[in-house]
Amino acid sequence: MSLQNLHVILRHKSEKELIDEIAELYKRFDAVKRYDKVPLLNDDEEDVFNYNVRKIKQSMLPTFTIDTPLPVYEIADAKKIILEYKMMSSNGYGIARLMLFYIELCIHIINEYDYIETVWTSGISTFETLMTFIKKNDLDVGMHKEIERVVQLSSQHIEMNCALACIYEMINIKD
Repeated sequence: MSLQNLHVILRHKSEKELIDEIAELYKRFDAVKRYDKVPLLNDDEEDVFNYNVRKIKQSMLPTFTIDTPLPVYEIADAKKIILEYKMMSSNGYGIARLMLFYIELCIHIINEYDYIETVWTSGISTFETLMTFIKKNDLDVGMHKEIERVVQLSSQHIEMNCALACIYEMINIKD
């Protein structure tokens, strides 16, 4: 269904029908509940950002099991939080900061435990997505210093540092 068709369908519904639809979505999907609660978190964008930072930190706490010699991380949960924040926020700079925060966590994990493939791959792919997002949304001004700082964090792990530096140079957002 196209967006235009959706507009046509929604225009023909009564106010009560629309309220019922929203109530049904609210009951069925957690993402709708979280989206609905965003205004309740004090209309301040920074509060919403900090709320998501705490959720990402929580999801990236290491879990140790007998079966695995290395810690396990809830990478999918952290990336889902970023995706939901992207859908809720119109602040491109905040989205970029949240992605950068996640990458920074990945770097700290790699620096502490050396090579954990899932964390390494996720950090690199998120960095590439971040760079594309920054370029696409014209957020170049002011972001390059933060990105360079994060790239330098990875200097303890040569392969990650080289990968991040190559992506940074390739997409080139310097002013």
